[in-house]
Amino acid sequence: MIDIHCHVLHKIDDGAKDLGEAVRLCSIAERQGLTDIIVTPHFADYDSIDEFVSLREERLNELTEALEEEEIELNIKTGCELYLDEMIFSAPDLDRVTLNNSRYLLCEFSLRHFDFDEALSWIDELIHRDYVPVIAHPERYNTFLRAPEFINEFASRKVLFQLNADSLTGGNGKSCFSLACLMLENNLIDFIGSDAHSPDFRANDLLTKSKYFPDFIERETLEKLLEENPASVLGDRRIILPERGVI
Repeated sequence: MIDIHCHVLHKIDDGAKDLGEAVRLCSIAERQGLTDIIVTPHFADYDSIDEFVSLREERLNELTEALEEEEIELNIKTGCELYLDEMIFSAPDLDRVTLNNSRYLLCEFSLRHFDFDEALSWIDELIHRDYVPVIAHPERYNTFLRAPEFINEFASRKVLFQLNADSLTGGNGKSCFSLACLMLENNLIDFIGSDAHSPDFRANDLLTKSKYFPDFIERETLEKLLEENPASVLGDRRIILPERGVI
């Protein structure tokens, strides 16, 4: 399995608070059968991309050395979780914060509320720049929870969607669970990620969580969302989208 969304790096965002927690998260990933993870610290200050990339590299080097000492075998790739707002129009080149230096860019909106038309314009800007937006945890946004039909407009732009594993276990509440299932049933999910922040809160135990997923999710679907599509991201290969449903 490959996790394309996790906050394993320490002291860079609200994820692992220290190197010890970062190592514990990587140990969990290895035991759960994960072979690769893309570290995706939050990034919102487009004017500070050099500082962000430098700090990310520093933390990654520290973590890599610690994993070697602990003999934890895990391939760690770089990325970010990019917060989208109107500043995207003046943002510099974003190639250094894509998922494993690919065409794919993990994006998030405000969990509280975002303007639907403005959000579409931000996505269009990324597409214009030849990126493929991957919308992180769409099932958690209040804007989508209140008006799920808005998701159709994003899908029509051939963006991709990453679902949090916790949402499929009911860990994020009934509303998130219902929207997650609705999106899955309509072929509107392309990845399942952990969005792990600590070993004790929203850990990256994807194998364990998958045992509590709804029964309607077939094994071949899980393989696609946890292995095949993430592998295409790592290889910067085009992902063939399924026929999308409408909600």
